[in-house]
Amino acid sequence: MRIVSLKLSQFRGFDHLEVYPARHAVLVGEPRAGRTTILDALKRVLDPTSTRQRPMLWDLRHPLAEPGPGEAYPLTWAELAIVDLSDEIQQELDDKLEMLDPSTGDPSTDEDTAVFGVRLRYCLQYEPADESLEHWVEYSKSGLRVPRNHRELLGAIIIERTPPLQLRVEGAFRALAMSQDAPRINSTIESFAEDVRAATHTLAESEAVRSAVDAMTKSGASRALQVEKDALVEGVGFAAEDGSISGLLRALQPTLDLDAGGALPLTSHGSTAASVLGVTEALAASRMDHRIVIIDDFGDTLDSAAADFLARVMSRPRNQIWLSTRRPEALGAFEPEEILRLTRHSGQQVAHRLLPTLDRQERTTRRYLPQILSGAMSSRTLVLVEGPHDIEGYSAVDRKQLSDSGLVPLSGRSVQLVAASATGGDGGKSRLATMARLATSLGFEVRAIVDSDKPGEDDDLIAELEAVCSQVVLLPTRTAVERALVKGLKSEPLRQALRALNDDYGLRLDVDALGDSDLESALVKALKQKGGLHKAYVAALPPGAIPPIVEDVLKSLRAEPGTIVRTEIDNP
Repeated sequence: MRIVSLKLSQFRGFDHLEVYPARHAVLVGEPRAGRTTILDALKRVLDPTSTRQRPMLWDLRHPLAEPGPGEAYPLTWAELAIVDLSDEIQQELDDKLEMLDPSTGDPSTDEDTAVFGVRLRYCLQYEPADESLEHWVEYSKSGLRVPRNHRELLGAIIIERTPPLQLRVEGAFRALAMSQDAPRINSTIESFAEDVRAATHTLAESEAVRSAVDAMTKSGASRALQVEKDALVEGVGFAAEDGSISGLLRALQPTLDLDAGGALPLTSHGSTAASVLGVTEALAASRMDHRIVIIDDFGDTLDSAAADFLARVMSRPRNQIWLSTRRPEALGAFEPEEILRLTRHSGQQVAHRLLPTLDRQERTTRRYLPQILSGAMSSRTLVLVEGPHDIEGYSAVDRKQLSDSGLVPLSGRSVQLVAASATGGDGGKSRLATMARLATSLGFEVRAIVDSDKPGEDDDLIAELEAVCSQVVLLPTRTAVERALVKGLKSEPLRQALRALNDDYGLRLDVDALGDSDLESALVKALKQKGGLHKAYVAALPPGAIPPIVEDVLKSLRAEPGTIVRTEIDNP
């Protein structure tokens, strides 16, 4: 069972949205761009209890519309087209089925390609006159209301932030246990309840408890309650919660005996253990049939290895997964076409997805996707640089400006630097345009910083970048990141920094013998030593000593690009 289309209208931040997922749908992107909104829309349609809850005013698109005289308020709705239904579901929903296009979810009469499916729509109607809300779930085909048991039959697995291993009726673990052997688990729970009642009765009948109650009666309890002393002593008992089985199960707290620490409450094991168990119990339930699994903020409380592993377990083709995540480790389990990136920096919420491709060059380009998303998955703006030394140098100065003068860093403006090459050198420059095109297709506002090691040789590259980037920052002639970090500073801070590098990293330089005119060249050479000393050099600069070229680069990155694509940095 899988969703082939999701359509929203007037739902929260979306005026209208159509999503046609691949096998799975992995939602990433900017904060407040609609990841949770999309998953909540799925829940409104598929959760059997959604219409038992109070309709929510904030599900309407804001600001609220003002319909004209005699016009009805626009309907808010979320529609799903679901195919690959099991024989059991098809038989139960026989008169509700439609022939659907498996790629769009729309009704189809093409006998060669159409498949059986069903379209369900959650509707929310607002009446401004009395500020009332009404909501329901209907079949798009007929407009008939969908009964709760039909949504239960579809059986979406919704993984919420709730404690795992809960035996109460609404717990996922209880549902899993019931699916294994319902009569036996019910019998076991009844027997457990009887044992608890017997134990509490024994406790109430114990001599110590009766003596304690008797002491209370002597202190005025029986007279104040106007009951006989013996009746009060006989009447005191104990029960878990309200005395019901459900109350008893609510009072139970799961324990784990791990790492020879003894049987400790699950809450004492930290968030990772609870999160792993919460996801895996839901997965165990979903494997009983082909299910749709919905989970928001996946991996937030998991370590990197667990996030990667559980994402791979979840992504098996048996189920369809709809998840949102801020963890790049979770993306390796999914295909590039399964990633849906949401943005809002253009002024409206937009969803971006890479379409399936057989083109060899495009498939090769998509190999850079993890590199892009691991560095800037949730950021608005991605700044491409050639290699890791560029990132170290610019980031170090960015941090120094924060500590020296309190200037808001790039991350505070949702800007992240990403290296085109993991090793530095000229290889990174050749990838800048390729990665810029890929990042743009995912909805990033893309900028690039281009060195000018060899004037004139990069004209074609610059033209390519200007065609896809919102800003291309060009360093001065014959300037790479190392020279940008040192040029324009006075001799004393340069000498102080070089002396620190020489002492700490054993560069074997006679710093005192160097003339002021030689310091710049010596530092450019030194920065390339020992695997790159860019970060250490910036840290060694005295307070207030900010390299002018890098300062201008960062200033241009903090500014809104407007209509100016090219920014040329001048020599100080």
